Amino acid sequence: MTDNVNRPSHYTGRNIGYECIDLARHQTFCVGNVIKYLWRHEFKGNPVEDLKKARWYAIKASITREPVDTEPEDCKAVLLKLISSTSGHESAAWKALMGSKWHVVLLELDTMIEGPEK
Repeated sequence: MTDNVNRPSHYTGRNIGYECIDLARHQTFCVGNVIKYLWRHEFKGNPVEDLKKARWYAIKASITREPVDTEPEDCKAVLLKLISSTSGHESAAWKALMGSKWHVVLLELDTMIEGPEK
């Protein structure tokens, strides 16, 4: 049985040895929300809506030039696993996120929102 309170499948379903909270809890509010919505977009039921939410928070983070913190605990390791376990625009979005390259994050999110990769 799925535990939607303590271990929701949309945050644990990537099977990379980490949960979304392991990375998001070390970030600012906007960065953490970009991570949350990008992380769960394929698992929660409405991928385009989650990607649009990630984009909304990415715009806010880009305006204030919020850095993605890779120093605490396993943050860098989590991001590297996300990059290697995904492909195409999603992998590029995680890679750009790791470098706090918000213009690239936004470009990749826009492409993902537009539709499946060709």
